[in-house]
Amino acid sequence: MSLFSQLLRRKFEPNGSPAELRKRVITEVSSAWPFVEEDEGLEAAALLADLATPVPGQRSALSPQPERPAQNRILRSWVEWLRRLSRQRPLVLLLSDLQWADEASLDFLEQALPLLKEHPVLVVLASRPDLEHQRPGWPAGIPAQRYELGPVP
Repeated sequence: MSLFSQLLRRKFEPNGSPAELRKRVITEVSSAWPFVEEDEGLEAAALLADLATPVPGQRSALSPQPERPAQNRILRSWVEWLRRLSRQRPLVLLLSDLQWADEASLDFLEQALPLLKEHPVLVVLASRPDLEHQRPGWPAGIPAQRYELGPVP
């Protein structure tokens, strides 16, 4: 399961049925778009609902060999949703344990972050040092502050 599927599930309905989750994602995400852009909002919401409620046996748009146009549409939808939310109030996106994230999710995140740089979105990424060994220099080309923490006493 991708990092972004987990994020959507945790935000919208950690214990509900897939149908309830899908409905809630569509309702909440599409509400970030004004009425005059309702169709665009519903399309973005449906894409993110698909991501949150994957069908077993169906390839995800974030799988290692995705259909490129599908991945691009999901990326645009995700980023536009965060941009719209950040216009209402600044956002903090905390992603922890990234050493466990799949490669497709890390690639997706690396593509999404630069698209948010002009918006009031603080992204905090946390991982064990393993991630630096798995993907040296990740995320590439993104200005970041790095803090290494010692062991917890």
